[in-house]
Amino acid sequence: MKIYLFDFDGTLADSMPAWENKLVVVLKSEGITPPEDLMEKVSPLGDRGASEYLIRLGVKKTVEEINEQTDGIIRNSYETSIPLKKGVLEFLQNAKKQGIYMAVLTASPHRFLDPCLKRTGAYDLFENIWSIEDFGSLKKNQIEIYQAVAQKMNCQATDIVFFDDNIIALQTAKKAGCKTVGVFDKSSASLVEKIKKTADKYIYSFEEM
Repeated sequence: MKIYLFDFDGTLADSMPAWENKLVVVLKSEGITPPEDLMEKVSPLGDRGASEYLIRLGVKKTVEEINEQTDGIIRNSYETSIPLKKGVLEFLQNAKKQGIYMAVLTASPHRFLDPCLKRTGAYDLFENIWSIEDFGSLKKNQIEIYQAVAQKMNCQATDIVFFDDNIIALQTAKKAGCKTVGVFDKSSASLVEKIKKTADKYIYSFEEM
C-alpha cells in the first residue's frame, strides 16, 4: 500500500502569507524587525512553538497573550478564504480512487485546520488528520514525531512518502526514514535548490504528480 503523508500550510494550502502576516504584526507591534528566515524557523513548530520563538526574538508577552492576539488575525482566513493550491484537490481525489492511504501532519492547530479542510472539500479524502498538538510536545523538527505517525498507521517510516515545503521538516522526515517530496511555496523560494538536494523529488505544482 502506498502511504502519503502531507504537511498542510504551504504544501496543500496557500496559507503561508496569512501565517507570516500574523507573526509580523506581533513583531512590529513591539518594534522588532522580522528576520528574513522567520517562516523557515517557525513552520515546523506549531502555535506554541512559534510564540516561544517570538519571545526569544524579544516579544515581551506570554505565549497565551501572543496566541490570543494572533488567533483573531488568522482564524477567519482559515474559515473563509485560504484556498488549496492549484491541482491539489484533483490530485487527492485521484490518489483516493487509486486506494492510496493519505494522512495530514501539520503544525497548524485543529481549530484552523479542520474548518479549512472541510470548506475546501478535502477533509473526507484523508484517513487521518493530525496536528502536532496530537503528539504532546513533539514538533516536526524531531524524528520521533514521524516514528509516532508511522506507529499510528501500523507501518514503518520507510513506507511513508512525506510532502512538505519546509526544508527542516523534510530533512527530519528523511532522517526518520521517510521518502520525501519537496513542494514549492513562495515562502521558501530562496531555498528551492537546497530543498531539491534534500528531498527525493521536488515539484512546483501538484499538477506535475
